[in-house]
Amino acid sequence: MEKRGKMSWKIVTLLLFLATAAFLAGTVTAIPGTDGVTRSAPADPIPGAEFEVKLTINGERPLVVGIVETIPEGFEFVSTSHHPDQYDVSGQKIIFAVINETEILYRVKASSSGVDSFTGTWIDMLSQKEGSIAGTGGLEEGSTPTPTPATTPTPEVPCFEAFFTTLTLVIAGRFVVLLRNNEEGGRVG
Repeated sequence: MEKRGKMSWKIVTLLLFLATAAFLAGTVTAIPGTDGVTRSAPADPIPGAEFEVKLTINGERPLVVGIVETIPEGFEFVSTSHHPDQYDVSGQKIIFAVINETEILYRVKASSSGVDSFTGTWIDMLSQKEGSIAGTGGLEEGSTPTPTPATTPTPEVPCFEAFFTTLTLVIAGRFVVLLRNNEEGGRVG
């Protein structure tokens, strides 16, 4: 199912959750996390044909990653198996919120020329790492691209990662409940 247009309250809530995670994890950077994101796709898609793109999130759990994937002009997003509340499509950009998953699959339809490059960026909200997703140019089907190196933060407050992760999830959960109650005209509190 294709989603276009204004971002739904679910995506806004999810982005709020990711922002909360980043804020609370700002002083705790020793959390294991993403080492990078790689993309696998056909190097020369057949013009006008549908094909699958696979994003692989490399790293250790817990993972809270935001991915912005940009598909080439003339290409069309078709579908994804990713949870409907954890992605949004706006023009040529697909925004994924990834929580403890290591793989995202989505389908696109190639343009009539069939050749162009995908681009993308990722940010690990817990470890504060970020990077670019390697382009698809020249990759063979099934090959594994090299992840873009990420900066490795220095731990500032050791032994408190679990506490801040739990606190982040509790606060984000409360935001979701408050937003849902406000939107449904229910009671806050």
